[in-house]
Amino acid sequence: MNDIKVSIAMIVKNEELNLERCLDSFLPILIEPWVELIVVDTGSTDSTVDVAKKHGAQVFMKEFVPWSFSDARNYAIEQCHGRWVFILDADEELPQDAMYRLKNIFWEEKPEPTKFIHLRNIFSDAGYSTMIQPRLYRNDPDFRFTGNVHNKPNAKGPFYFMQKEVYLNHYGYKFENDEQLANQKYDRSLPMLMEGYEKDPNDTHILTHLIKTLRIKGRFDDVVKYGEEWVTAMQKIEYHEGWFAYNEVWIDLVDAYLRKDDLDNALRIYDMSKKYTDRLPDIELVMGSYYSSKLKDAENARKYYERALKICTTPGSPYEQLLTSNAEITAPKLYNWLALYYYQAGDWQKSGDYLNMGVLMNNPAFKLRWDVFNAGRDIPLSETCPLCKQNVPEDKRKVEQCQ
Repeated sequence: MNDIKVSIAMIVKNEELNLERCLDSFLPILIEPWVELIVVDTGSTDSTVDVAKKHGAQVFMKEFVPWSFSDARNYAIEQCHGRWVFILDADEELPQDAMYRLKNIFWEEKPEPTKFIHLRNIFSDAGYSTMIQPRLYRNDPDFRFTGNVHNKPNAKGPFYFMQKEVYLNHYGYKFENDEQLANQKYDRSLPMLMEGYEKDPNDTHILTHLIKTLRIKGRFDDVVKYGEEWVTAMQKIEYHEGWFAYNEVWIDLVDAYLRKDDLDNALRIYDMSKKYTDRLPDIELVMGSYYSSKLKDAENARKYYERALKICTTPGSPYEQLLTSNAEITAPKLYNWLALYYYQAGDWQKSGDYLNMGVLMNNPAFKLRWDVFNAGRDIPLSETCPLCKQNVPEDKRKVEQCQ
């Protein structure tokens, strides 16, 4: 066992379908003699255990009453012999184009004790949101998780951020359009979050996930109540980049106030958020949507939408990726909205540039350019590509597209 480099650690229960897909995607890694697969089953009644054993897992059976994600995670880690521990969930999949990149990272054993990987949260209506999570940890006695729900690792720095081409597909939100299944998930987690809040009302980690869950459930009065408590708590702590994921509450709170048609308080929270970060595209999005749909104020909506796109297209700190980004879903819609805005304003060039970018970001991207339609018309065309900013030869400006 001393030759084990990486232990892949999982906790599962009734995951036979997800687990088959997950472990099949990891097969080229699982067959390596320096990798072990540790699976803790917490009470499955289906064929989850058989699927795990078929893929060479060392399976441990243990139920946790009362349930605690952290207790289960920590038990799995205790069974690991590798110098590194990779945390994996059954509803995740390693795409083929990322497989060998991740395998190389496993083999290289970079010195940073905590390594972040990219996640793509796949949705039922096509498209995905993106984020990063710490998943690969140096295996030492001090590394453990805390919290009964939305467990948090005591990750140690310095951190290593894997390139964006190293990613996992996460299918845990594929049911979000199924109201019954979504309610079951949040009805299960909400009482645990409330219990954690009652034990420590100043725990910003618990508060953040409580507010997020309440927003998803549409309980906007409660989002305002607990959100304002979160604001007070945040003002008492020393904020740093590693807390970037908690910034989601600014978005949740602004959205809740706007749902209540309380623009004054929404603007108050919006302004407060700028003291912590000015790189929250979704807060610009919810503000712009309110001005556009509720107030019919296209000019102010444009300002927020263009700020959102600027954030999405301008590189920032790696820590910003701790916050889930919906840019892959929302950016094409914003480009199309702005294309229409500038078309109606008579700025055909800007309209065309925005439409180009919206079309190219669509999934799948249509091989189409706005300026193809303008071929032969007396309309000035850009000398540079709006995406890569490279010069485009004059004889190709009407048809050439950035790859």
